[in-house]
Amino acid sequence: MNDKLEIKKEFRDNILELQLKGRLDAYSSVLLSEKIEVEIRSGHYDISLNLKEINYISSAGIRILVKYYKQLKTVSGQLTISSISDEAKSVLEMVGLHDLLSNEVSVHEDEETDEESLSKSGMLYTRYILQEGSKLKCRFHGNPGKVHSSDFTDKELRKEKFSENKYGIGFGAFGHDFEDCSKRFGEFIGIGDSLAYLPSDGSNTPDYTLKTGKLIPEINMLYGIIFEGMFSELFHFKPDSESGSISFSNLINDISSFSNFDTAGYVMISETSGIIGASFVKPPTKLEPGYSPFRFPDIRDYMNFTTEPEFNNMLTVTVGISVKDPPDEYKNILRPLSEKLKIWGHFHTAVFYFHPIGKKQVNLNETIFSLFETDKIQQVLHLINDERHITGIGESEFVHGRCWVGPLDAEIIRVCP
Repeated sequence: MNDKLEIKKEFRDNILELQLKGRLDAYSSVLLSEKIEVEIRSGHYDISLNLKEINYISSAGIRILVKYYKQLKTVSGQLTISSISDEAKSVLEMVGLHDLLSNEVSVHEDEETDEESLSKSGMLYTRYILQEGSKLKCRFHGNPGKVHSSDFTDKELRKEKFSENKYGIGFGAFGHDFEDCSKRFGEFIGIGDSLAYLPSDGSNTPDYTLKTGKLIPEINMLYGIIFEGMFSELFHFKPDSESGSISFSNLINDISSFSNFDTAGYVMISETSGIIGASFVKPPTKLEPGYSPFRFPDIRDYMNFTTEPEFNNMLTVTVGISVKDPPDEYKNILRPLSEKLKIWGHFHTAVFYFHPIGKKQVNLNETIFSLFETDKIQQVLHLINDERHITGIGESEFVHGRCWVGPLDAEIIRVCP
């Protein structure tokens, strides 16, 4: 009798069937978990298990079945059993799982939607039209240049509330007033009813607030970019080979080219193969005499930079805007995404452990809210591209995900005092 777990896969009517042979114990259940995780990351949410040649299932194996049954159900997927041995059936019947997992598998048909398949930069894109002609109202607030001189005062402080269909990034803190926040100002990201920031108090632990009852997420903002409205397009993207990823600048440049938006706002949920970013570890509102947060060696006291790509295989939520050939008045809050491209931008990302995020019809606000509710946010970072010769570590890379995008209303964009 073969005790080693063997796993083969086969597609049947758009259903992925995993054919198992051997024992499903504590050791082999880890192998099965890894295999299912890989398939979910690849976008397979309808999975059937053939247990006809499984001769033993322990509690560890049962736990894996329950885990992925629940996880796939939350994203309108399914984990079912197509065939089962007498030994495995006996165990599942005793724990009440056999009937639950043995329901006839059903093929989920996507609703008809205006969509277009595209290919570029080693990635496959699917473009969906959401609200044709819709534009996002956008505004800039504050002067990021004051970070260099620590000239911020309570006059720059703006209390910004967040709600559904409102998004933003910038520099702020949770608190009562300027003095209360002055020791904690850091990078923030606002996504609908969810708001998070990384305090610059040395804790390196993101804080967040969600809309709950009468509680409305609010940030004390020194500077930032805010946009709101309905997105006009949605892009799904994935590599065109088994393994592959795309640099952030190429990803934004591709989507900008496909949508033909010179200025655009983005919210992206994506698995990453590595994040390159920066954050404040000491507030620039309390500079010591003669210090500058961006001058060497002072920068080592005030800023934290990823020294290599971090958070591989984790889920990220990224918010920001891009502008092609921006006017000079925007360049104090935007930076070139790459020396090779004529597109500028400003983006922050929040990092979570990996979760499947559903199929085509995804409610953005509900998905983001559920991430904060079910998982601890790991980090908030300003995305950067380190293109220094020889010593540069490059930029963030993404594997697959969804990106909501909409053109910015050019008449609304302005730099506030």
